[in-house]
Amino acid sequence: MTSATNKIISKYPSPKIVLVGWYGAGNLGDELLLSTMIREVHSRGMEPIIVSLDPTYTTNYHCVQSIDFEDLDALQLAIDGAYACVLGGGGLFQTYSPFEYSSLFEFSLGDVASYARPVLLAQQLGVPTALLAQGVGPLDTSAAQGIVALLFSGASCVSVRDVASRDLLNAIGVERDITVAPDPSWAWEMPELPQPSRAQSHMKIVLVVRDWSFVSGWEDRLLSALRQTFDPAVHELVWVPFQARNVPERSSSDTDLLHRLMTGLGDYWNQRLFEWTNIPQAVEMIASADAVIAMRMHAQILALKLNKPTLCLEYDEKMTQVSIQAEVPLQRRLRLTSDQDIWLQAVRSLLVDSSANHVQKENIQRLASSAGAHFALLWETLGMSTGERPPSLTQNGQHLDWLSFWRTWEKTKNITRYPASRIREMDFFIGKSSEENKNVEQPKFYNASIAFQIGMRARESNYLELHRAFEQKAQEAEEERNRNQLLEADRARSIELLQTQIARSELLEDQLQQIQSAKLWKLLHWLKIL
Repeated sequence: MTSATNKIISKYPSPKIVLVGWYGAGNLGDELLLSTMIREVHSRGMEPIIVSLDPTYTTNYHCVQSIDFEDLDALQLAIDGAYACVLGGGGLFQTYSPFEYSSLFEFSLGDVASYARPVLLAQQLGVPTALLAQGVGPLDTSAAQGIVALLFSGASCVSVRDVASRDLLNAIGVERDITVAPDPSWAWEMPELPQPSRAQSHMKIVLVVRDWSFVSGWEDRLLSALRQTFDPAVHELVWVPFQARNVPERSSSDTDLLHRLMTGLGDYWNQRLFEWTNIPQAVEMIASADAVIAMRMHAQILALKLNKPTLCLEYDEKMTQVSIQAEVPLQRRLRLTSDQDIWLQAVRSLLVDSSANHVQKENIQRLASSAGAHFALLWETLGMSTGERPPSLTQNGQHLDWLSFWRTWEKTKNITRYPASRIREMDFFIGKSSEENKNVEQPKFYNASIAFQIGMRARESNYLELHRAFEQKAQEAEEERNRNQLLEADRARSIELLQTQIARSELLEDQLQQIQSAKLWKLLHWLKIL
């Protein structure tokens, strides 16, 4: 960690709250959530520290201090001095992406389990943890269910953004109070925006779609419905990427998909790509639309807040839950797997101005007023009567020495550089001897019905299994080096033999030329005599 990071983290005398989520990737929904959370933290006279995929972007855009997701030193320093660590909101825990136990022990990004690590670190350091505005699921593996049960059972407070998430948590053994409230973005303060004043002879249709490889053929069904519904002379199609930035090796933009869809629709259509650089720009574009086709949950929320005719492409349960909460008419809700005729009916409904197609303003106001429950829970749990950090409300962080695991991983991630003999010389392993720990009863985690046993055996036996794994890896690397050396020696011998054969061939060729020259000289001499 750089000295600059130390200065940034220690700059503010006010209490700090560490915010962890899919921040810095340039996803408008997550940046909208972060903007809401930053405003809420500031309203309490506190300073947020953001754990970001791109700290430079986060600091420049939100004017807050931020640290890199993989900077363990900065993360430890920030959390150890924080009032609390807050994970969320967002649909972070799902099995659309890899979600394995092993990622808890390797401090690098790339797995859903990486979101768990700051929370586990905070619990180990005795810092209160809050899991706020979570969208949970699907959780199709036992590993995902175990990790989620571990986190949600051990947090100081938990809130989710829909009933389906709460029911899933209950089903995997999370037995605790869980607050259910609409997504915090419903409470985002909407600026005063001009409404479109165009005549029906010109209409702007904003489309916010995302890549989704889990359903085949939906892109073709969308394009077919657009061709059969809209008129290039009347309707302008504006494609808006809600995931607008590429962060190398961390996140990718929606723009490639949108370019592909625009090409598939054809040059004949009046269409363009709108790439936003800040949240108000994107909101203003949606506000200027006559209708919106939304395949991003926060595009769905913004369009409904702005009272726009909105077709909700419910690719995931989270969008279905928003539609249910807002009471979106069935004709404005569409599953990606629907038949082409249903797609066509749903898209055409955007052109029908009927009260049956409208979402009631009372529903939107109700959701906006209820969305603050997430923050009310946080402040109530932390007890905001003093500026001092409250005592930890969980004692679950002490079961495993996560920092030791991660420090060990940092030291050994390049272990192939070392022979087996070096492993024993390195100070990787700490703790009591295996004899002293032999009779230690394995603790149960958080009283959850799903036992979380990962790492306990290694801990109780002085990390011997971890040691053996590293040693085996080093031995395999050493054997591989030996094989490479033998292959190199064989290659060198082969080259030497080939060079010898070439030299012999050249020598034989010279001798043959000499013989031929001698014969030719004799022939010429014989002809001269004749």
